[in-house]
Parts: sequence; structure tokens; C-alpha cells
Amino acid sequence: MRRAIRSFPRFRAPSLTTAVTFAVVAVAAAFVFVQLEPRLLLRNTTPSGGDMGAHVWLPAYLRDHLLPHGRLTGWTPDWYDGFPALVFYFPLPSLMIVALSTILPYGIAFKLITVLGVVTLPVAAWAFGKLSGMRAPGPACLAVATVPFLFDRTFTIYGGNIPSTLAGEFAFSISLSLTLLFLGVFAKGLVTGKYRALAAGLLALIALCHIVPTFFALIGAALLLALRFDRQRLKWALPVFLVGGALVAFWVIPFLMRIAYTNDMGWEKLTAYRSNLVPHNDRWVALLALAGAVAALVMRRRTGTFLALLAAVSGLGFILAPQGRLWNARLLPFWVISLYLLAGVAVAELGRALGRGWDGLEVEPVAAHLDEDVGQHDHAPAPADAAPPTAPLPRAARSTAGETNAGWVTPVVALLAALWFVALPLHILDHTPVLKSAFPTNDRSFIPDWVKWNYTGYEGKASNPEYQGLISTMTTVGKERGCGRAMWEYEPELDRLGTPMALMLLPYWTHDCIQSMEGLFFESAASTPYHFLNQSELSARP
Repeated sequence: MRRAIRSFPRFRAPSLTTAVTFAVVAVAAAFVFVQLEPRLLLRNTTPSGGDMGAHVWLPAYLRDHLLPHGRLTGWTPDWYDGFPALVFYFPLPSLMIVALSTILPYGIAFKLITVLGVVTLPVAAWAFGKLSGMRAPGPACLAVATVPFLFDRTFTIYGGNIPSTLAGEFAFSISLSLTLLFLGVFAKGLVTGKYRALAAGLLALIALCHIVPTFFALIGAALLLALRFDRQRLKWALPVFLVGGALVAFWVIPFLMRIAYTNDMGWEKLTAYRSNLVPHNDRWVALLALAGAVAALVMRRRTGTFLALLAAVSGLGFILAPQGRLWNARLLPFWVISLYLLAGVAVAELGRALGRGWDGLEVEPVAAHLDEDVGQHDHAPAPADAAPPTAPLPRAARSTAGETNAGWVTPVVALLAALWFVALPLHILDHTPVLKSAFPTNDRSFIPDWVKWNYTGYEGKASNPEYQGLISTMTTVGKERGCGRAMWEYEPELDRLGTPMALMLLPYWTHDCIQSMEGLFFESAASTPYHFLNQSELSARP
């Protein structure tokens, strides 16, 4: 009995650095969740606002019509006089909503999935830093850096941040969070030779959430491979791409084969490069990111170097992308998040340097710095079934920064600074008169109002009786005169119902009896241009 007890691993209390890191990441994610109004998220209402108010239709159609017939994609008459549902749009977020709605009301399930990507982004950034070999306090600082990124207001629809998510780009947010996790697992696999199946599975999930972050994930993986390139690592990486592609082939291959049938909306390429790449309000981020990139290159930090390369590729992609189906504005979120993560690198290096004193700025052995962790040498990945080493690495080869004050002080200071920076325009400090008077500001973020507008739902609008009356009338028309399609006149005042797209939900409310000629997925329907020509002629203010 005693021998059996001794065979169990002895419990070791987490170090101070580990405990503080866990707390910092948890607080960062919790702060984001709290600002998204949990009391509204858990209220059984139908989310409204922007494109999100029309996205409500898709998971319900999948649940009621496609899945019962064993299909994930299929033709629907509900919008645009018919179009292929989920052929050119991404199925995984809708599947997640359907799955969660089996245990929660549909409105609540929908809202919780829409915030999933932004709430998990700090955790995903920490996991990327940890898995890629960053030493403390690096991973925690990356998690903190995602908080101001999420509340960034320089763009509102391109994807990744909270405004874009509220506008309807929640699939992009989920995919971006998965991308950071994938890049961390991929980096770890290049060192250990393990996690190939996990990396391939994550790559498939990214593609099933949104196609644009998939390019970002593939480019990032290629850069990670290039930084460690040899034949054995190439042999490890190729199956990740092949298996990941095979897992998602059931959806990607039909998408690619039928892409000629999509509608090109002709989004005009953004050419104001300077104001988009370095907006006036984000110059401090660019300066910190530059410092992080320089520090990473000088001190040969592999993760920081990778992020600098990723930022450069994203910025060049935004500038050089030609006019085409891929709108160059969709590449801006990758540039911006790379800058914020590099700012996190700069803060981590500053904290580490201050913690060790100026002697800490001396460059250590090259192999040690290339892998961030001094105890992790730059060797080719071991086979996945290789036995672990029987003896620990020499103490002199281990990280000298793991248990210094910088390991726990820096993330705490960085978190407090980030929360203060974000809290000012959110006017969170207004609840404390002393802090309000000490930190006055005229800047007011629109995010809290947008959160309330979306998540109070259609039911929470003052105009809801009018909206419900309209739906009731259309339902009666369908019963008395038969089901059919409704052509409705556009006017800006429709926003009072919850979104200018509120009438797109006619098939949702009438159980597909009355369909809407106008729908959300403009690129998916070949009839989109003709519908808008008709609407322009039939609406007083098209």
C-alpha cells in the first residue's frame, strides 16, 4: 500500500510566477466578458444590430431544414429568390450554435457563441507564447496585449476586435483565437516532434470558421518553419498541412469548385496606407511594437522575431494586395494584432531587464536565445514516441528569468496599465467619483452602447410592438393567401427595429412561409446585383 502511494506523483504548489500568470490571464478574459454584459447575454432575447441581427437566420435554417436531412449545405428559397446556404459561408460557428441550443434557448446560445472568440483571445495569446517557448513574463504579457486590441476602435468591421464582432464578424473572431492556438501548437511541434494531429485538427477548425484567418495561419506556420528549417522539421510539418486540408476538404473543395458562381461585391482597395496602418490613436502601439521587434532581433528572441516577420508580411499584404475578391482591408486585423503582440514582447523584455538589472541585457548563447527557453536547445524534433530524457538539463542552462520578480511583477503592472487605458473611454471609473475626478476624459467609447443595442435584442427595442405587429401581419398574409416572397422598401429608419436588416428575418419569424428578397450573404447569391437594382428603383431612399 505504501509503495502504491509513493508511486503517485508528489503534488507541488505552483510557483508565484505561475499563480500570478494564471490570475492575469483569467482577469484579462473575465474583464472582456464582463464588458460584454453577461446579464444581457444570458437574457433570452434575439440578438440584433448590424449584420448580427440577420445572422440569426442561418443556424436556425441549418437546424430546421439541413441537418434533419443529413446535410450541412443546401439550397434555400428564404433570401434572394434562392441561394446555396453554407456553401460559401463557414459552417462551424452555426453548428456550435445549434449544438449549444440543445441545452440553452436559441437566443442565449447564439449570443454566447458570438462572444466566444473575443473572450478566449487572451487565453489563446498566452497559450501561443507558452507553447512557442517564451519565458516568463512573455506569455502573460501577450495575453494582456490582446485586451486593448479587442477594444481598439480604429476599425469596426474588418474582423477580430469587439466592434467587428458586434457588427457580425464573430466567425472571424473565433477563427483568429484558434489561429493563435494553432501557431503555438505548431511551434511546439517543430521542437518536440509531437502534436501533429492536434495541429492538423486546429488548422481544419480555423478553415471551417473563416477562410481569411486560414491564410494568416498558413503564412504564420510557414514562417515558423522557415525560422527552424531543416529536412526533419519539414517532414513533420507537411502532414499537418495535408491532413488539415483533408479534414476540411468536404467543404473547401466544393467551395473552390463553385467560387465562380459567387458575386464579386467590388470592394474598393484601401489606398490610404499610412492612416490605416498607423492610425493617430494607435501610434503608441506602433512605437512599442517597434521596440519589441528591435529587442527581439537584437537579443535573438525567436517568438518576437516571428511576430515581427508576421507583422511585416501582414502590412505588405495590405499594401500589395491587388483589387480583387479579397478586400485588402480584411488583412488589417492581422497587422494590428501583430503590433499589439509585439508591444507585449516589448513590455516583457523591459520587465525582464529591470528585474535582472542592466547585466541582463547581455546576449546569452545564441542557441539559447533562438529557443527563448535557455533549457531548450535548438535541435531537430525527436520522434513522437521518443522517451523523455532521464536527467534534467544542467542548472546553468535553465532560464535565469523564470523566478525573478519580473516573472510576476511585470504582468501585474502591464494588466493594470491595460485595464486603466481601456477603462477610461469605457467610463468604468465613473462609478468611483474619486477616480473619475482624478482621470477625467472626454473620450467615450461606443462599444458599451453597441453591446446593449445588440444583446437587448429585437425584443428590447422601443419599436418592438411595431415590429411584432408587422410579423403578425405577414404571418396572417401567408395563412390567408399562401406563402411567398416579400420585396420590402429600404429606409434608414428601419434601424429603429434593431437593424436595417430586421426584415431579412421574415422567414425566421414566419417559419419560412414568407421569404425576404433581400438577404445578408451578398457574395453567395448570383442574383444579388439584380435584386439591388430592383430595390434601387422601388425604394424612395435606396
